[in-house]
Amino acid sequence: MPALNKLLSQKLEKPEVEIIEGITSIKPYVLEMLKCKEIFIYGASVDGDEVYGTFTANFAKKRVHHKVKVRAVIGKRIPEHMIEEDVAVFTEIRTFTALERHPAAYFIYGDDLLILTVKDPLIAIHIKNSAVIESQKKLFEMMWSLAE
Repeated sequence: MPALNKLLSQKLEKPEVEIIEGITSIKPYVLEMLKCKEIFIYGASVDGDEVYGTFTANFAKKRVHHKVKVRAVIGKRIPEHMIEEDVAVFTEIRTFTALERHPAAYFIYGDDLLILTVKDPLIAIHIKNSAVIESQKKLFEMMWSLAE
């Protein structure tokens, strides 16, 4: 009985899931990543630049200013802003053919996951849940080990 009472008294983590629509609503979520020390990214690459325009290059500059590191597994076509000298210092990239023209980008940072589409309609899914983050980090590390 004491073990059951202890189990019942534990506070379970309540997952947070949000769906965000439109580029204007998505941008603040992306900027929240600047509060973390490292971001893991997999998925879309240059397609994100085509859809989000200069926002991606500007975000990279802000990331450098905040000294936020990125490890990214993306398709073979690498966005120009990711290989600029100042950005490259804080960026490790590996390529994975299976992610070429991938319709979404996955950003794992802190206790959060942000999934962005790079095709219309532009939406993002923001998830805050430790089990999902742990799973996504393992998936990222597996892709990292397979990527070139």
